[in-house]
Amino acid sequence: MSVRSVKAAATLGIKVGNLSPNKEKNGASGNKYKTCEDLDDILDIVGGQGKFQKRFLYLILSPLTAMEPLLGLNLLFMLYEPNHWCKVPGRETSGLSLEAWKNMTIPRESDGDFSKCTMYNENHTAVTCTSGWEYDLKDYDHTIPLDFDWVCDKSQWATWVLTANALGNALGTIGLGQAADKIGRKPVFIITLVLNIFGRIASLYVVHSFWAFLLFAVITGLGFPMIYIAPAMIGAEFSGKEFRAWIYSWTWMIWVVGMASLPWIAYLARDWYIIGLATTIPCALAFICCKWVPESPRWLLSIGKVDKVAEIIKNIAKINGTEDKLTDQELNSMLKQVVIKQDQCDQKLNVFTLFSKKRLAKNTL
Repeated sequence: MSVRSVKAAATLGIKVGNLSPNKEKNGASGNKYKTCEDLDDILDIVGGQGKFQKRFLYLILSPLTAMEPLLGLNLLFMLYEPNHWCKVPGRETSGLSLEAWKNMTIPRESDGDFSKCTMYNENHTAVTCTSGWEYDLKDYDHTIPLDFDWVCDKSQWATWVLTANALGNALGTIGLGQAADKIGRKPVFIITLVLNIFGRIASLYVVHSFWAFLLFAVITGLGFPMIYIAPAMIGAEFSGKEFRAWIYSWTWMIWVVGMASLPWIAYLARDWYIIGLATTIPCALAFICCKWVPESPRWLLSIGKVDKVAEIIKNIAKINGTEDKLTDQELNSMLKQVVIKQDQCDQKLNVFTLFSKKRLAKNTL
């Protein structure tokens, strides 16, 4: 037996070897200790889909999920490139309409549309824009490409920023995914909030420097999509088997609600800076919700912090009204069995387990 199992059992105050995971033993009170193979067995007793789980899902996880697409997708609207054409001085005094002026000063492309990046000079020869651009303000008054002329020879800059953000997504999913197993789900969730909220706000003030803005795109990207995965994982890991599927189904529906609200915010704001603030600052309220986000009992159990797991299980039982279903002695006995069983499984599992069966190997590949 590993040192971790011995320490966990010692924490519970029960001698290792006196209790088989597959048998029952009379406790000091005369009650039989319940056998246990997994944390699910304990949740079946205290309630795996009771008031505690539903309160967390509907009151904590739902608002957190609704705000996550605002943080993760607001960049798409801030980087919108409106229709544009070369600015040719003189229209104000010409008395011509915009359409007539463009017919006279802007060449047409092969598809019949006005050119976005060329104009006629005094010799009626097509040349690149010499006096900047004019923009169609139908949808937005200000976007980053509009205000900083990320068009024509700089039109790829917005693509680079989105690519950098996607690169951050990939790195964050791998790095923070590993961190969630090392330092816990809740700390990782707090890290993603810091990256998304403070990173996005800071980026709004460095847009004039393309490379600084590109760097912040990577930084904020690190926190997405783990900002959704971490709290949903916590909810699933203290819920019963039947309730886990509903947690992910419900949160994805709430995600759609949050995502559908983002275009309305952009429509009303019409300004990249306001969009950035309006989709970020209110989300700082999520730090308040962290007070009611517990750590995953499964993760705590995996690192041998059985006393903290016992506290969470007791709190679940208290809120679910099942305190009378499990004594402290029974809970300690069952948790000890889970630790021993988990340790036995850990010794058998390694990376090659991913290829131990045909279907598992196929999914891994």
